[in-house]
Amino acid sequence: VYERMMAGNKAARTTVQVAALPAHGLLVEIDAIAYIP
Repeated sequence: VYERMMAGNKAARTTVQVAALPAHGLLVEIDAIAYIP
């Protein structure tokens, strides 16, 4: 999906391996910036 939707310059991405998080109940904040021409 990413490859199809992001033609040309690719946006930066962040990944988190959920299984490797140290504690249950840990909160993860995700930022997103959208540009619609």
